[in-house]
Amino acid sequence: MKIATFTLGLPLVLASLGLTLSAQPQLPRTADYDYDPPTPGSYTLPVIKEAADGDVLDLRGKPRRLREFTRGRVTVMSFIYTRCSSAKACPYATGVLRQLHRLSMQEAQLSREMRLLSMSFDPANDTPARMAGYADFTRSD
Repeated sequence: MKIATFTLGLPLVLASLGLTLSAQPQLPRTADYDYDPPTPGSYTLPVIKEAADGDVLDLRGKPRRLREFTRGRVTVMSFIYTRCSSAKACPYATGVLRQLHRLSMQEAQLSREMRLLSMSFDPANDTPARMAGYADFTRSD
């Protein structure tokens, strides 16, 4: 189970799959939701490794094992709050996930080899129904 978080950045995730962003449009930037990511090379990332297994709920509230969602593909796992208090970071992170989803719909190889997975930091508020709504939002255009 190889796990990569969205903090790796879209270009690195795509590069790990042998793809590039060269012809992809950039997300629009506005003053309300602008967030400057760190300059490439100005930070270090942990080695990508297998995720520990554990009990999770799927979007229907059914108990599952994490390994059911992470095996067989590169998994881009994000940890979120659907009720985010950061006016800049959360929209940026969601935008990266939406961009990855759009690319996976356009690139057959990416669609076959990558899985997007969001886990909640706030299970009391982020119910399976709310997480399903978040997933629908990130898939919409």
